[in-house]
Amino acid sequence: MQLRCPHCNFTRELEDTAVPTAPAQVTCPRCGGSFPFEPKVEKAATLEQPLAATASEPPAPAEPEQQRGGGSAPPAGFWVRAVAAVLDSMISGLLQFAMVFALRAITELSGTSNLPAVQILTMLFGTLAGLFYYVFFTGYSGQTPGKMLLRLKVVRLDDTKVSYGQALIRESIGKFISGIILGIGYFMVALRADKRALHDLMADTRVIRI
Repeated sequence: MQLRCPHCNFTRELEDTAVPTAPAQVTCPRCGGSFPFEPKVEKAATLEQPLAATASEPPAPAEPEQQRGGGSAPPAGFWVRAVAAVLDSMISGLLQFAMVFALRAITELSGTSNLPAVQILTMLFGTLAGLFYYVFFTGYSGQTPGKMLLRLKVVRLDDTKVSYGQALIRESIGKFISGIILGIGYFMVALRADKRALHDLMADTRVIRI
């Protein structure tokens, strides 16, 4: 640090360790004049200023954690899903009837319609045709014809497309369990805030409005 006498302009370089830390009265070694000396505190002020500014700033509010299954699209309610389910049951029922009728006609012509094994296979074929209806449309586009009419869609929890594996779990095991417990799995849509049924929880899916 450079020390300058205001009387004779005499200057002298001082080591940092020799600089007084508090205001003092010093004497010039050249002219003998006395003058006050105040140490510079610009560096200290510079160092303290960011700390004070940082301390005075209020902390940024924490963003709320996104809930599981909280996609951006609005969920479909109980009644609109119920109407879509009725429409799908009618459409799939007609499809099953037509396919079983055609199969029975073929077995009648072949003379095997009265065989127990053929009758069991015919019933099984009708059941698989109904399951294929739901799994195929849900896995393909997330929309069965009934959901298409009411603008509903089955999606993942982040609103992306469901896989055929999810569709199979949802439409077979999931809906079977939802039904055998007195339909409680279906009525969960009306009770839950996220409008997810038991089969939705099992397949990690949800039904949204589009």
